[in-house]
Amino acid sequence: MGGGIRPGDRVTFINMPLDALIREAYSDAYQTDHLVGGPDWMANDRFDISAKADAQVPADQLREMLRTLLADRFHLRVHAETRDEPIYALVFARSDHRLGPNLRPAATDCAAIRAGAAHSGDPDPCGIRTFANALRTGRMSVRGLRLDQFFGLLSRDAGRKVVNKTELTGVFDCDLSWTPRTFIQAPFNQERFPSIDPNGPSIFTAVQEQLGLKLESTKGPVDILVIDHVEKPSED
Repeated sequence: MGGGIRPGDRVTFINMPLDALIREAYSDAYQTDHLVGGPDWMANDRFDISAKADAQVPADQLREMLRTLLADRFHLRVHAETRDEPIYALVFARSDHRLGPNLRPAATDCAAIRAGAAHSGDPDPCGIRTFANALRTGRMSVRGLRLDQFFGLLSRDAGRKVVNKTELTGVFDCDLSWTPRTFIQAPFNQERFPSIDPNGPSIFTAVQEQLGLKLESTKGPVDILVIDHVEKPSED
C-alpha cells in the first residue's frame, strides 16, 4: 500500500482497500476513523487511484474531490452519527503524574517555526514527524505537537477512540516504539517491515512504559461514519 493526499493537484493511492480510502476522504469532514456497515470486500479488495485536479488546491479540497470520486465510481453514500461506544481514556500511569522517559515538554516553539516555513517546501524545520507511517514502522517520533494531534494513531492501533483525560496542555516531543496490531495479525510480513520488532510491546504497554501514560477502558460519545450504500466499481 502507498500514496496519499498532498497539497497540490494530485491524489494517488496504490493497492488500498476501500475502507482506508473512505477514512482518508472523510477525515477532515467528520473527524472520525470509525466506519459501520458495508460489505466485507471494502476491507479485502484493493484499488489504485490516480487523479489530478485542474489547479493547485489545498489538501482539504482534494479530500472533497476524493469524496466526489468515491460517490461517482463506487456509488458511495454515507451519513454521520454519534453513539455511546467503548473508548479509551488517556490517563496518568503514576499517581504522582510523572511522565515517562520518552515524553517531554517541547524545547522549541515548533508551531511558530513551521508557520514561518509553511511555504518554503523544505523539510519540517522542527525535525521529522514520523507518525504518519508509524503503523507500518512501529515507531513514532514527533516534535512540538499537542497530545491530541497524534491521538488518531493511538486510536487506529488500539481499535477505539482515545480521549485525553490527563489535562496536559501545551506541546510535547514524543518518541514511541511498539509492535503494531496490524503487524501481529498479518503473518509473513517481517521482510516488508524489518524495523518492527515482532517481540516488542503492544501499544498499551509502550504508552505506559515509555510515555508514563495509560489507556484506560471506558465509554463515551463516538462519531461514527455509517455506510448507507456502496458498489464495486466498473472497469476503468
